Amino acid sequence: MAVLRKQTTDADKKLGSLKRLELLLSQKDSNAHNIISPLFIIYDMRIIDSHDVNEDNSVFDKLGIKLTGNEENYVVIGATIIFLLARCLHELAQILDKD
Repeated sequence: MAVLRKQTTDADKKLGSLKRLELLLSQKDSNAHNIISPLFIIYDMRIIDSHDVNEDNSVFDKLGIKLTGNEENYVVIGATIIFLLARCLHELAQILDKD
């Protein structure tokens, strides 16, 4: 977090780590929000972890996953998150490697 703070301005003091990362990356790539969106989704998943999945399906909607109530969905959800996170990290590495 300290590294991100050094890279952003005082006007951005109230931003969290993910928003700071997005702001920093947007200076290098106009597609920054789409690239790091899996990180926001994983954060959302962490937030709703203590809730019944039927209470808040917005995270699953963002992933394009339709919940039907059977356990197979958890395999799909996990696989989708892993795929999106791997792609996110790969794209981040490419952006940062440009310098």
